[in-house]
Parts: sequence; structure tokens; C-alpha cells
Amino acid sequence: MDALELIGRACVILRQRGVPLPILVGGAVVEFDTGSRITSGDFDFVTAHEDAFAEALLAVGFLRENRRGRLKRGFYHPGMVIGVEIVSGQYFEGQADRGRVRILALDDGEVCMAPTEDMIADRLGQWEASRRRDGELLVQATALYQLAESLDEDYLEHRIRQETAGTFGIDVLRSPGP
Repeated sequence: MDALELIGRACVILRQRGVPLPILVGGAVVEFDTGSRITSGDFDFVTAHEDAFAEALLAVGFLRENRRGRLKRGFYHPGMVIGVEIVSGQYFEGQADRGRVRILALDDGEVCMAPTEDMIADRLGQWEASRRRDGELLVQATALYQLAESLDEDYLEHRIRQETAGTFGIDVLRSPGP
């Protein structure tokens, strides 16, 4: 069983307890949306119910990170190399439309995942905000844009403008290299 299936099982536990599901954001969504052309080292989740999610992860076999040389804020599964982190309590600082969150149906559950538009905007926002303008973030945003089957370009433009404080719009994806 892979990590995503185990996380799906943890989400079943949350649903049974009436707890809203966490939302997968970050590199794992980029990996999913690019068909693994870009890979990630962990699963980052946003939830306002950190304790309940932690309990559910523990119930399906994850352990609190306690290994030497690792950040102690996440979870890992002893049979897998990928970890889980709870990165924030608010979904894109309240700027994104939660109604666009995707639900990925799995064999033993489901996982909520940020839409591609929000991931593109997030990557561009991080790229724009970094002093060194980490080129990998622009590469990720551009790959997401180019590989997407369909995007709401009006929403994407709006989100990019929000995440980059108005500095960039969708055009940065059409002709990268600002």
C-alpha cells in the first residue's frame, strides 16, 4: 500500500468523526499534476484540526517524526520513505476558493487536494517573494500550466495577482523568464 492510500484511510477516520478533511498542498500536488515529472519528498496538508488529523495518521500506522537528523514536526511511516507534514491551519491564508478543492477518490478513502490554479499561483508567489527568485518554483508553475488539461484562466489570473502582490499575472507563464 502506498502512502496516499494510508492517508486516505486516515481521512476516512476523520469523516467518521465528523472532522473536515485536511487539504493536500505543496510539492505532492505538483507531483500528482505533472504525472511525476516533478517529484516531492513529502505530503503537506493544511487543516484547522491538527490534533484530529495527527490521531488519524497515528491510527493508520504513521509515527511522529523522531528520527535523528529530521525535523520533528511531521509524521513518517516505517515502511515508506515519504513523510507527512501539517503546514498551516488556513488554506492559502484564506485567499483561495475552497469550493474548487478536488477530491481524489482512492480504494480505501479519499484525499482533498488543492486545484492546479492555486498551486500555480502558490509557486509563483513563493518564487516572486524569494530574494533569489528560486528558478525551480517558476519551473514548477510553468510545468503545471503547460500540462494542465483545463484551467479557469480568469481565476488563475486573479490568484496569481493575489499571490504576487500584483507583480505578475498569467502572462509570466506564457513567456517565462521575467
